[in-house]
Amino acid sequence: FSDVVADGIVVQKTRESDDPKVAGGLQSLCWGSAALGGLLSAYFSGSLLEVMGPREVFQITAVLPLLVATIALFVDEKPVWEQKKLNAATDINGSESTQPEGIKEQATALWSAIKQPAIWRPALFLFLWQSTPTGDSAMLYFMTNNLGFGPEFLGRARLISAASTLVGVWGYQKFLRS
Repeated sequence: FSDVVADGIVVQKTRESDDPKVAGGLQSLCWGSAALGGLLSAYFSGSLLEVMGPREVFQITAVLPLLVATIALFVDEKPVWEQKKLNAATDINGSESTQPEGIKEQATALWSAIKQPAIWRPALFLFLWQSTPTGDSAMLYFMTNNLGFGPEFLGRARLISAASTLVGVWGYQKFLRS
């Protein structure tokens, strides 16, 4: 959820700006912030699991997404449609449409949007991609039970991964952003 809120704000700020470099800078800020959060959580997660239980560590890590969700309530949004006027808008095919007023009209408008290949194909891809199993659980089981890696070592490995992401963001900002 917090990633969606951040991406929405990046899109809004990019649309408001005339400078094309704003999008790359804001996206780098998002990736850098996520990497910094990953860096901190990776550093402390292994150590915290040694002295606390998983429930307490989860409660600590649940605070930040809760803060983002709370802050999202205060984002100033301007409505696309005005309730009193039926403004003309352009849909994805370029044809003009007006605001649907009732639930039936909204459901019909939603269905007509979903039927478009530009919408349902990426949605189907994302659904299939996210519904397929990954090897993360099996790999974690193998690393902890067969290799004997403890929570502190796994936290340090995540720390290196997050630090590498920060180096990648820095490299993009320094050498690739023009």
